[in-house]
Amino acid sequence: MILFEFMVAAMKYTDKDIKRIICTLLEDNIDAVMQKSGFSRRKNGLIYSKSIGTVRQKIEMIYFVHPQYQTDALAHIYPWLSVYYPEVNELAAEILGENALLSGLKGKTLRQPIQIYTKSERWILQEEKQLRRLADGISRFLKEYTLPVLCELETSAGYIDMYESCDKRLIWDDRQHIYLACAYALNGEYQKGFKVLEKRFGNPGLRKQYQKIFAWLEGRENLKP
Repeated sequence: MILFEFMVAAMKYTDKDIKRIICTLLEDNIDAVMQKSGFSRRKNGLIYSKSIGTVRQKIEMIYFVHPQYQTDALAHIYPWLSVYYPEVNELAAEILGENALLSGLKGKTLRQPIQIYTKSERWILQEEKQLRRLADGISRFLKEYTLPVLCELETSAGYIDMYESCDKRLIWDDRQHIYLACAYALNGEYQKGFKVLEKRFGNPGLRKQYQKIFAWLEGRENLKP
């Protein structure tokens, strides 16, 4: 009966109501934490953004309204982070041209949920009176996990360092290997970029698919045979 009452109460909240509640949570509890690290958020917005030279970083406070997997919830808050190194993306586009892998993430070099590969609990908004407890959990996670990751990603050199140290906090998918190869190339480290590609796309089928970037790297004067 109690669960049913919670479900009925939750369904009375519209998407607009829930966004208002989440924006209040951010304004009262999260904004100050993010501002200390140089991030800003527009009033009534759900995106924190920061620029470091040409590099752009964002945290999107994405949420799912009335999730079916928790019927008494108003929303499940599920933030994503993203980083954009324009020079890296531009080089990849110049080499590969129109490419489905790259076009699926325009204006971003990497993007992923901030809680991936962690044991963090779900951030479930059930009622307004428990906002503070929920906010404390999100704030603590941002300070201890997300912001340190973004600090390391403030430059493409940091991006490369995380790859070389096999950092398990990032998703190293096909797209990332293309961008990593380009990041190395921009540093003049063509051999390292080539090795990144070989490691990921070494079999004949995949190598053929990305032949343009293999050939481009092979043609650089700094690449040893």
